[in-house]
Amino acid sequence: LLYRAAVALAGCAFAASVSGSGTTKYSNKTGEDKTFKTNGEVAFSGSKTSSNGLTFGGTYKVKVGAAASKGVTEATGSASAIASEKSGSGNIQTITYTPSKPTTVDAGTPTTSEVSGFVSGSWGKVSLGKQSSFGTGISANEAITYTSPAFSGVTVGYTYAPNKKTQPNGFGLKYAGSFGGTDVTFHYGSDKVDAKKTTKWTATASMSGITLEYGNKKVDSDKSKHFKLKYAAANWDVSYKQATNADKKKTTTTAANYTVAEGLKVFYSNEKAPEGKKTTYIGTTISF
Repeated sequence: LLYRAAVALAGCAFAASVSGSGTTKYSNKTGEDKTFKTNGEVAFSGSKTSSNGLTFGGTYKVKVGAAASKGVTEATGSASAIASEKSGSGNIQTITYTPSKPTTVDAGTPTTSEVSGFVSGSWGKVSLGKQSSFGTGISANEAITYTSPAFSGVTVGYTYAPNKKTQPNGFGLKYAGSFGGTDVTFHYGSDKVDAKKTTKWTATASMSGITLEYGNKKVDSDKSKHFKLKYAAANWDVSYKQATNADKKKTTTTAANYTVAEGLKVFYSNEKAPEGKKTTYIGTTISF
């Protein structure tokens, strides 16, 4: 469900939209406490097309997540004590602890916001602000990305960030086409952050609801790869993924999604990591 309004203004069309989602998730991880958390996000977007064909737009996104960071209060004495910490909601949480045992204190609910913008035309698109690099998808807080128009299914792009020590700089190439009823995509990219270079390629083939994906990633001299098989029907899908890291250790993930109604989805995933560690997620997502 999406709210969208369009108004004609002095030779240009203005469009605005509000969208968002909320996810409630139960997780059970080997060696850790079971958790039940809720997070969500809301995005406000707007754009307009001028009389000369240029389109300008931007998005302001607010994310509210369940407390992922935790502070640990170290005990140094021998007597009992009381520690108080202000949560993100403004409430005071009081925890009584025994000094001989460290106590985990909930750090509260973090809220983050992101701002991004773009301008596009027949020559391509320029994106600014918070985004993922066009090369390998590394998150960039402040960057500029140019994306070319598609030529025979081929699109190229380059991401530039002024702070090269912490932000990605690199290029990428994408292809999308169809052969005899099979949809094919291919993406190759390369990014560099400080002295660390990342290269990555991914290929997919889809037909009759079945999608096969294979990818390879290299960070300096460390290589990893993954394989994924997915089947999607009208309102549900199931998938299996196997990822192999640089140490040749494998992680497998089995997942399923079911759309109950428009805007309401339930999901399940089970991840088996090396050394027998398992993580199970069960939850729902409401979107509008």
